[in-house]
Amino acid sequence: MMDRHVSIVGGGIAGLTLACHLQKSGTPYTVFEQAPNFKTVGAGIILANNAMQVFLKLGLAEELSEKGRRVSYLNLVDEQLNILTSSDLSPFESKYGVKNIAIHRADLQASLLNRLNADQVHLNKRVESISDNELSFSGGTKHKVDVLIGADGIHSQVRAALFGEVPIQEAGQVCWRGVVDYQLPDSLAYQFNEAWGPSVRFGFGQINERQVYWFALSKYKASVSEWDGEDWKQGFNSFHPVVVDLLRLTPDDTIHRGEISQLAWQNTWYKGDVCLIGDACHAMTPNMGQGAGQGIEDAYILAHCLKDNDVSEAFKRFQKLRIRKVKTIVNTSWRIGKIAQLDSSISRKLRNMILRITPQKVAQNQLAKLIQLEI
Repeated sequence: MMDRHVSIVGGGIAGLTLACHLQKSGTPYTVFEQAPNFKTVGAGIILANNAMQVFLKLGLAEELSEKGRRVSYLNLVDEQLNILTSSDLSPFESKYGVKNIAIHRADLQASLLNRLNADQVHLNKRVESISDNELSFSGGTKHKVDVLIGADGIHSQVRAALFGEVPIQEAGQVCWRGVVDYQLPDSLAYQFNEAWGPSVRFGFGQINERQVYWFALSKYKASVSEWDGEDWKQGFNSFHPVVVDLLRLTPDDTIHRGEISQLAWQNTWYKGDVCLIGDACHAMTPNMGQGAGQGIEDAYILAHCLKDNDVSEAFKRFQKLRIRKVKTIVNTSWRIGKIAQLDSSISRKLRNMILRITPQKVAQNQLAKLIQLEI
């Protein structure tokens, strides 16, 4: 067991998951979060089997399953919810002993925080600079660092201190997310569906007994400001009535809008006693639903490496174990985002035909690689 103190900058899902693993192993840690509180944007998250395997090791799988909703099928569908391709997740449930769970982010966050020592989680700590093994926060406070982990997202201050500015690549797409009180019909209750329409798409699933999480995506030409106002909803008027209902019933002031982007790929995630995890080193587009999942995997693998190795060897082994899989997911997710929102009706028809005739075994084999942990 490593007895050096680990300072984690960033109290998102990856940072909190790492802290939970360190606490379990008896490794001293402190979490610094820049926000003044742990408010979570009204949004859901799919915890795929790989993430749930990690939470099983933390003893959290049952609790999260009770808070969320099982997802037994992942479907790509057309505007009227006719299936293009479907992935049956039950074989992986049987193999790994955990289910895929759709859950509200706030519920996941609360479960992680409840496992931690509250005295070791510090809010309102925005990093201004890092030098000489010391964190300087806005307001003038400082903190000496032994081992530093940057889990502070796509705009990571820790990454900037390590490697300077790394470009952020915009996908030319905007995403709206919301959570609404709604009960899906029984036929959709244990599915997560993503509907691909003309230049737009819409995903949704039940995340507990009373709420549905949804996301909607559209393109922009020059700036996301092209979608200011509520006109964006009209792009989904031709969709299935369930989609129209979800948009109509969600209060506008609870809908979150953001650009879709990824971090330019970098082959090095650590330097000296500092290492990056999650979006800080490999922020990806959300098209495979694996952004948080890969951060959760990072946390588990890094904690395992720190337990069994000195810091320099731990970081080296962590990167070696993770980098190939993560790079594949980043690149695949970017490609899916382009294929999903084709403008040409001929291209969309061809794409949909290919999806329908592709053997399900192909998708199952790809899922099997995705959800297998490295250790």
